[in-house]
Amino acid sequence: MTELFDLNEEMPKGFVELISANGRDAFRTGRSVALGIADEGEPAGAIVAFPTDDGTATIESLYINPVYRRKGYASELLIEAINALYNYDNILSIDADIVVNGREEPGTFEFFEAFDFDLEEDPVHGALSFILEDAAKSEKVKGEIDKRVIPFGEALRTSRNKILSEHTMLQRLVAANALDEEVSCIIERDDEDKLPSSCLILGVEYNELIVAWAEAAEGTLDLVNMLRFAVVEALKKYGPKQKIRVPYINEHSKSIILKLMGDKAEPSETVWNAHLELEYEFDGTLDDELLEEG
Repeated sequence: MTELFDLNEEMPKGFVELISANGRDAFRTGRSVALGIADEGEPAGAIVAFPTDDGTATIESLYINPVYRRKGYASELLIEAINALYNYDNILSIDADIVVNGREEPGTFEFFEAFDFDLEEDPVHGALSFILEDAAKSEKVKGEIDKRVIPFGEALRTSRNKILSEHTMLQRLVAANALDEEVSCIIERDDEDKLPSSCLILGVEYNELIVAWAEAAEGTLDLVNMLRFAVVEALKKYGPKQKIRVPYINEHSKSIILKLMGDKAEPSETVWNAHLELEYEFDGTLDDELLEEG
């Protein structure tokens, strides 16, 4: 027996684990369409869509527990979410991002195409990867480590808690014991330094190190200093063949990675945009429709 939940009204145990970091951020605004489906009382899948004021809703999270896949639950959740979004007078379209990498579930493209989503590759979102021994040899990364760079696990409690509270991705890594506090780092500043924190947070995901969050108050200078630390410590812990995946969210962040690593940085993840125009049926007469348009 299956059961559908409005997660804004009730969040049964286990459903929050089926929602991505972006989905949790949207859910916490209190404005999202958030639905879950249970199979014999067990959390099977969840979807979170965020309606915006510009006429577009974004599917921030859609995930089905692998145990319950191939049962039509993703389709059921998407249909229910689309129906819920029809209740918003200003929502004209729905967008979703599809992350494509070596672990991408087969059938994702076909799934969205079956619902008439248009798919287009996003040139400015994705990820690059490089291995540690290449990073250690990079002329841009070589050099002394700034003495103010310290392991994240040793960071001042106030700084650590502040950083963790600002991003749900980090909270998820902590909960899963996947945040590497020895390799992640922060630049510790004194009381007279007015610059905000700089940090480089790495997690372990699918046998890869992934840059989960990077914030550099002094731009590339801070980033290079923290990267030097992360590379040295990761080499000790994981060995020279360990791969680091670095997501980028715009051309600027992508160009920084390429500047530091050159041709040693290889594409490891691309993002596709899925777009659906909502079609509203008009129940009145043609004269009424023309009157409304006028």
